[in-house]
Amino acid sequence: MKEDKSYIKDPTLSVDLSEATQAVKENRFEDALSLFEIILKDHPDNIDALYLASVSSRYLKKFDDSQKYIEHLLLNAPDMGRAYQELGHINRDMKNDEKAVINYRQACELNPALLASWKMLYQYFVKNKNQPAADHAQQQIKKLESLPAALLYIDQILNEGRLGLAERQCRAFLKKNPTHTYAMSLLSEIANRLGYFDDAEFLLEKAVEFKPNDGDLRMQYAAILRKKQKFAKTMEQVNILCDQYPDNPIYQAQKASEIMQNGDHLQAIKMFDDILHKNPYNFSTHTSKGHAQKTLGKTDKAIKSYQSAYQIKPDHGEAYFSLANLKTYSFNTDELNSMRNQVERVDLSLRDKSYFHFALAQACESIGEYDEAFLHLEKGNKIKMIKVNIPSKGWMRSFRLRLMYVTRISLKIWVAGDMQQKIPYSF
Repeated sequence: MKEDKSYIKDPTLSVDLSEATQAVKENRFEDALSLFEIILKDHPDNIDALYLASVSSRYLKKFDDSQKYIEHLLLNAPDMGRAYQELGHINRDMKNDEKAVINYRQACELNPALLASWKMLYQYFVKNKNQPAADHAQQQIKKLESLPAALLYIDQILNEGRLGLAERQCRAFLKKNPTHTYAMSLLSEIANRLGYFDDAEFLLEKAVEFKPNDGDLRMQYAAILRKKQKFAKTMEQVNILCDQYPDNPIYQAQKASEIMQNGDHLQAIKMFDDILHKNPYNFSTHTSKGHAQKTLGKTDKAIKSYQSAYQIKPDHGEAYFSLANLKTYSFNTDELNSMRNQVERVDLSLRDKSYFHFALAQACESIGEYDEAFLHLEKGNKIKMIKVNIPSKGWMRSFRLRLMYVTRISLKIWVAGDMQQKIPYSF
């Protein structure tokens, strides 16, 4: 089995990391960096050491070193949201504001619980008079600032794939706070990632009952209903969202997507146009509109929509992949070079990178570059085969038992309405 580079089971390393981490907390960055350099000599791929070495170097204004540490980290953990946030901080401190914004967006896409990234994006959106995006960022900031630090930490480690630790911490929190809806949503997300969709649905259904005006909760509930192919119930939840928040473009876009999935592509396009009239920079809506246009056979219009999406966000791999998937589209030289540059980036999510590889495979095949086409196809498939760090089968069986126990005991509390009663956990 491949060694887990994040958590090498070495007592000495654990002690050294603790000492170095404490030095960072005390703002002793020179001391911390010296310790991290020693650790990295023996464990060059340790994610925690690389991350904190980058942080320490940035505070010491050693920006080149800081960037090298974070880029090395991204080679081992390409979807780690905190790493993109740190890269954003580096570029911000180096006055590379446009690059910093790209990194902060990537960070929030990969880990929506990163408060610092949302704050930086909010400032950027306000400065550039992008009011819908600023409003959304402000909503996220208010939500995250209202949460206990324990839940922010659980959210962070969950989004970094550390499911076992996240589950233990979440269970401990729910033991004391059995009706906390955000904690319920986190536990449901763990169940979702492990394939326990019924349990995820049950937890979210209860959470929505407790907090019917929480849009994010209801959106999460709608997503699990769709995953279970309960399309009528999904549409019901999306309609409630749009009735509660008629000016929210995210909920409107979700409703348009549901309408499109149900076959009414013309109505979906009309809704996408309404959203884009209010916020023409919404690249994902341009992409969704292109999908609807493609289905209706309006290929030329779909092409324009996909091109609009990548012009707004050049690393939006789905837009390029969608163009390639038309089978009739010919990429020009600039587009080919742009895609080739994107796949060489260290700071690109696996999802976008896979889209670019598959788009390049199609593009290169169409111009007779068969060796390059095969290379990109192979790399795209390798990314698709990367698995989340799922715990052992034994752990998953015990997780299922713990989850059933939590929901069974909690249900008694929820039905009784006794908000102060504690859950008598025995594990």
